Amino acid sequence: MSAKSGFTMIESLFSLSIIVMMLFLALPNMHYSGNFIEPQDQWRQKIYHTQLQAMLSKTRIELEATGVTFNALGHINHAATIVLEGHKCVFQLGSGRFYFE
Repeated sequence: MSAKSGFTMIESLFSLSIIVMMLFLALPNMHYSGNFIEPQDQWRQKIYHTQLQAMLSKTRIELEATGVTFNALGHINHAATIVLEGHKCVFQLGSGRFYFE
């Protein structure tokens, strides 16, 4: 007695092959999506990373030869305004806060 419900192996392989083809078409687009991050957002990530690294290591760390140094508490050594790839970044005195103009 054969079962009448369910899918045959051919139907399952056919639907699986369609799903795999759709994934292969979508993966290259997902792979290159990281290249479209704005330079301002890249610098923001670098600044936060350097600040957290200084806090975790409990040492003074400089932000990529910009003259801005974070101490063990994540604060900067002095207020500064620097230009990073055409964007003006203003570092405020205190808790290491900054903003882009």
